[in-house]
Amino acid sequence: MALTLPDADDMIRLCDEAGVRLFLVKQNRFNRPVVAVRKAFEEGKFGKITMGTVRVRWSRPQSYYDQDAWRGTWAMDGGVFANQASHHVDLLQYFLGDPVKVYATTRTALSKIECEDTGVAVIEFASGAIGIVEATTATRPSDLEGSLSLLGEKGCAVIGGFSVNRLEVLRFEGERELSPEAFAEISDNPPDVYGFGHKTYYESVVSALTQGGAALVDGLEGRKSLELILAIYESAATGQPVSMRFQQRMAPLGRTTQHG
Repeated sequence: MALTLPDADDMIRLCDEAGVRLFLVKQNRFNRPVVAVRKAFEEGKFGKITMGTVRVRWSRPQSYYDQDAWRGTWAMDGGVFANQASHHVDLLQYFLGDPVKVYATTRTALSKIECEDTGVAVIEFASGAIGIVEATTATRPSDLEGSLSLLGEKGCAVIGGFSVNRLEVLRFEGERELSPEAFAEISDNPPDVYGFGHKTYYESVVSALTQGGAALVDGLEGRKSLELILAIYESAATGQPVSMRFQQRMAPLGRTTQHG
């Protein structure tokens, strides 16, 4: 929704003052496999979540970054965490809850950009769960996966594909596993990494506006993933673990220079 928390807070405040609804596009929450796993999660089928992992193994060649001057810059874009993997960071929080501490390391492995094209973050959550984010745009020669895995005391789930679109595992104690036909019914087969979630997302926006319902992702909800992404950058920049509710010191996202 923004590159800095003050900008995000201004968006939320100004919309509240003007009586305007603020919606954030987190389309992966509306993918059919994610909806199915979320339903099982809300029904308590997983029990206590012990670990969640998201992987973004995508390919963005140098020509992608060269298309526009803002791409891959700290002031106007950010790297793989702020851009491509932001939706997957959102999914991890969607299931694991409030983060409390972040450890991260990043690299600019292949691309000629200011920001990172590769990184890993380990996140401790208030629930006791551990989250792992593996993100890169340096996969070659083409996109490999965008996935989510959840491990709980009573069950597990894996959503794979290149757009969190294919249900691969949904298994619970004392329950028969889904048939191949059921897995296929729940999965999507999108033509690219953008998936089919946008259409369902816009339908939810229309419903919220016309029927007065709550938005699944409003400004406050959208702010959460931004704060976590900034914590990832702060940890990568300082080489130290970062507790949430931190003050941004070294994280370069949204700044014209790395330490400016």
